[in-house]
Amino acid sequence: MVDHNTIRNSRTGIQLDGWLPEATGLVLWRNETSGVERPVWPPVNRAVAHPADQALLGLSGAEKALGAIPAQWQAIRKRLSDLQRQEPFSEHTRLGVRACLNDAAKALAENPAVLPVEAVRSLLGQTLAWEAYGPQRLVDNASGKPGAVDLYTQSPPWAPEVELTVEVQAPAEWQPQAPPAQTVPPGGEAPALRFRSGFTVPEGTWGVFRLPVNYTLQGPDWQLRASERLAFGGGALKEWALVGPFPHLSKAGIEKAVHPPERKLDLSATYDTPAGALAWKTYSGKDGRLDLKAQLGEGKLAVAYAVAVIRAAREIPVTFNVYNSATGLTLYVNRQQIMENGRRWWEKRASTVLQPGENVVMFIVTSLEPDWGFNASIDPLEEVAPGDLTLVPAAELPTLKVLQPAGGPTPQGADLPFAAGQDWRLVYENDFTWPRLGLDWEVLDGGWVVTEGALRADSGWATLAFNQELPPPLRVEYDLRPLQNNYRRVMAVGYTPPGEAAGRRLWGATAGSGYFLSFGWHDDKANHLWRQEKAVVVSKESPYPEEGKWQHVIVQFVPPKAEMYVEGKLALAFEDPEWLPNLNTLAFLLWPTPAEITNLRIYSGAGQAR
Repeated sequence: MVDHNTIRNSRTGIQLDGWLPEATGLVLWRNETSGVERPVWPPVNRAVAHPADQALLGLSGAEKALGAIPAQWQAIRKRLSDLQRQEPFSEHTRLGVRACLNDAAKALAENPAVLPVEAVRSLLGQTLAWEAYGPQRLVDNASGKPGAVDLYTQSPPWAPEVELTVEVQAPAEWQPQAPPAQTVPPGGEAPALRFRSGFTVPEGTWGVFRLPVNYTLQGPDWQLRASERLAFGGGALKEWALVGPFPHLSKAGIEKAVHPPERKLDLSATYDTPAGALAWKTYSGKDGRLDLKAQLGEGKLAVAYAVAVIRAAREIPVTFNVYNSATGLTLYVNRQQIMENGRRWWEKRASTVLQPGENVVMFIVTSLEPDWGFNASIDPLEEVAPGDLTLVPAAELPTLKVLQPAGGPTPQGADLPFAAGQDWRLVYENDFTWPRLGLDWEVLDGGWVVTEGALRADSGWATLAFNQELPPPLRVEYDLRPLQNNYRRVMAVGYTPPGEAAGRRLWGATAGSGYFLSFGWHDDKANHLWRQEKAVVVSKESPYPEEGKWQHVIVQFVPPKAEMYVEGKLALAFEDPEWLPNLNTLAFLLWPTPAEITNLRIYSGAGQAR
């Protein structure tokens, strides 16, 4: 029994869950609502309830939906209050309540405006329920073949009889077929009536959009028109480019690992890993579940990358929904991180604004267990029409320019400029268009951050060491830009034995290990090359660093020579008859900051690859 409750200013008054809407022993008695959109939800026909109680609740819900109500409703409320004192199950009471609702509808019909459908549902107590998941499946399973969506309707015993017409305003290419009008009698135990709307949704249709639905209710001497917007499609992400599993061999947390697809996104690339070569594959799913074990194999201590592309007709704010995941997930949209969680979780949401054109969606998936995967979908945060959002088919992804490197494949081999007879093999590259450095680098001093397509040193005597051992021959190429108006600067590459990249002193009691090639100098307009703690080459010839100007730098260590080229010109060179042993650590040293590096390429002449 739910009785004598007063509920104000709420979306729902009495919420009926589970089996309660169909229960025959449920008693609803003398409950009142004010400012409540749905006084009783979902509507019930089997509850023990006084018809006048239910009608008054319905008037209250309709008033909430309408805002302004006809003046005649005040008198109708008084009539219903009088009927509350009558025998609840008598024919006299039922007919009296029906007459009140008929008069309320007639008064409302004097204004021909289209009503919100919630007003009609509440006023007449009429169920207007669309098939659960039907509109979603119609779009998600679009095949170009005929399909249908069902509406079920039923009226309570005290409601007036109406003739109902339903029309979904779908795009013409969907070939919509409206169901015929039907008479909805006062109900009770009678089965709900079905209205079947037919559609032929073109193959490839995708997204989440709300289509207008128009209702016409013809009573004995009145007509009401109502409308709502019905959500079609689930927005499930199911067209993918995938690569993995990249084995995680570090003792550091797996969520910190950065692998080649995150440094340079290129669907034509093949990656050499300790577990073998990995290449991108495309996959078209039937729903929003991406089972990575089925597509890539077991995921224990592994990382995978899943890429989708969404085309937007304009700027559209959306929410990404990710759920049913036993993995860690990081989500990037247009290379901006919007979601990160290194643990298992059931559901998580994050919002962003899709830009006009192609939007790149990339999930970085980390797993500690063999089974891995997730579900993903999007929800627009504003009204969209069919075609405003489209999901690029998996087969098209490798052809998209947005998933290809701007300059094409990175050159390597003996034909590189100033190759010094080496067959240079690419070890590492990063264009810094993604925000994480990962475990490839160790910050030894100062501050380093990836921002706006560059690696920026922004504080201190900034020193950054590469974490992979790199014996000679070694070549590093990069673009360099100082951001401070000061010719007194050190923009250097160091090459040292392990553990000795930090601790260099360039004035006073000098100190240092290995070779140190600096583009610019701290107290002179010059370029310096040091061996251990001493300068062995000082060049006062240009080029020099210039504020705000990108300059391309090549540094090579090919025993017995160490060289630096800037903008294709030899800036520093040293031939060492006693080449230093045990060199394997590359580091950048920048001062003063800020300064930026991008388009970084590291090559080995020793046949290494990563």
